[in-house]
Amino acid sequence: LQQTSADLAYVGTTRLRRVYRVASADCDPVVCINKVTIYPASAAPKGIFVWMPLNRARRRGSADERMTEDEVGSASDVATDSEEDDERSASEVFGQIVDVFLREVRLENLQTTLETGRGAGLVRDARKHIQDQIRRQRHKIRDKILQSRLAWQKKTLDPPFCRFIDKMSFTVGILGSLITVCLLGRSSDLMVKWYTYLIVLLISLRIYLYRKEGYQYFLIDFCYFTTGLVYMYLYLYPKSSTLFVHVFAFANGPLAWAVPLWRNSLVFHDLDKLTSCAIHILPMLLTFQLRWFPSDSSLSICGDEWPSCGTVALKDIAVYPLLPYVIWQIAYTLKTQSKFLRLSKPVSVADDDLMQTSFKWLLSANEGPVFRILQKFPTLAAKEAAFIVLQFLFTFVTMVPTLLYFHSFAIHLIFLCLIITLAAWNGANFYVEVWTSRYKWANRAKLEAAARELSAVSQPDVYHGS
Repeated sequence: LQQTSADLAYVGTTRLRRVYRVASADCDPVVCINKVTIYPASAAPKGIFVWMPLNRARRRGSADERMTEDEVGSASDVATDSEEDDERSASEVFGQIVDVFLREVRLENLQTTLETGRGAGLVRDARKHIQDQIRRQRHKIRDKILQSRLAWQKKTLDPPFCRFIDKMSFTVGILGSLITVCLLGRSSDLMVKWYTYLIVLLISLRIYLYRKEGYQYFLIDFCYFTTGLVYMYLYLYPKSSTLFVHVFAFANGPLAWAVPLWRNSLVFHDLDKLTSCAIHILPMLLTFQLRWFPSDSSLSICGDEWPSCGTVALKDIAVYPLLPYVIWQIAYTLKTQSKFLRLSKPVSVADDDLMQTSFKWLLSANEGPVFRILQKFPTLAAKEAAFIVLQFLFTFVTMVPTLLYFHSFAIHLIFLCLIITLAAWNGANFYVEVWTSRYKWANRAKLEAAARELSAVSQPDVYHGS
């Protein structure tokens, strides 16, 4: 395929036919290509593909203004077969030429059109139109999501819905406690599965809820680090006795004593309080069962590191576990205090009032022994350093008696009951304090009603004489 002229472009030659494209400045190449029409050669308009038989061109000769004598002569040289055979193959050959021409010229003309000013403007307009449509659809989707979220928030604040959620949480909390007790006395492997599924569910819900409230930095506290170590022991290194001793020390040391320190409460209708109790108490129950009923489990409790569990020393359970604790403390401090590790915001968490951490929560509590100690330091940096030191001392001191729990079933059982009792006591205080106020208002209403009734009865009758 080739072009020999600007006005009359020679496209291709078949045995009996020629195809022409008449170039024109006012013809859009894309439109001309897509709208192919067959006209007589003498009546072909501008910008239209022309099909004309060669034998017809011979008869017209020089009278045909669209063909030269040289072109007709060259066409006569290639016409060697009979007219009957040419007529049968004319349609097929012409279709092939048009197909090839369309494939080649369409791309060239389209590229030329897009590179010109008019084509570039069309492309810009089309792109702008598409972007506007995408923007409108995005806004519609965002508005629908926002409306659904507002409707859901309004529904969750409805008192009947809140009461329903509280009832469901209370029921689930009671059932979960019963299942835990039953599995604790039945099988260690079943207890491991129950702990695995329950903690994953509770922490997943907490991640969703805490991110909305700006509490996500609570999720990197030491209790969650210990939970990760428990999963590491259960599923990655089940034969590591050293890792079990570290998990035992953390679960029965700082995690267990965090129940009275953070006032964890067994409040069954509150999902957040139940989750906190599960995170701090269930590792203690799990290690209790694994330590004293090892035959029911496929995990390694005391293996190659010690000839027996009785040879575990104080350094093994209170000193060596400080290494992973220090690693966590360094990572936690860098994450919460350094602006270089926070990609989402340019300031540190300490300067962001919307982000809560354990340190900021203790400072805002305005009560407790830790708050009173931190208030003795003048600056915020000194308070932060003091909090880190206090947390380290708390971890070490609470891990020292875990050696007794590890070697004595009775002491370990008493300690376990003590921690659960403290959690139940905190829950009882919560229920009594909340419901006492309701009782007070209910009793006051009853007393006022009784006083009104008594005053109405004791009022003397007035005789109205005639």
